[in-house]
Amino acid sequence: MLRWAVDDDFSVYLSSMKDDPKTVQITYHPTVSLLIYNEGESLNRSNEIEISGKAVKVKDHKERELALSKLKEVSPVAGYLVENDNADILEVIKVIPGTIEYRNFGEITRGVPPTCA
Repeated sequence: MLRWAVDDDFSVYLSSMKDDPKTVQITYHPTVSLLIYNEGESLNRSNEIEISGKAVKVKDHKERELALSKLKEVSPVAGYLVENDNADILEVIKVIPGTIEYRNFGEITRGVPPTCA
């Protein structure tokens, strides 16, 4: 499972160890899609959000600190590394959304197209 955090512009921040194969692949192939699944009370109340966009390494110090402050709240690894002043071994990736699609399972089974933003 990959932990993520989002900012006010719907950009998604991810973190991984520097030189991790995911990080290397994103450098060469920055077009990504993320699927975030939210389990509902029942299958028909489940939903998902698909974000397609461009992934970039965060190089700006202030933005990196902001992203890490959000990521440490959802990722035990990021939290540990930030709290122990060892976050420099993490690469922070920002996914800038091109399209965002919202799907509800009940709508999917009825053939209703996704809501796009």
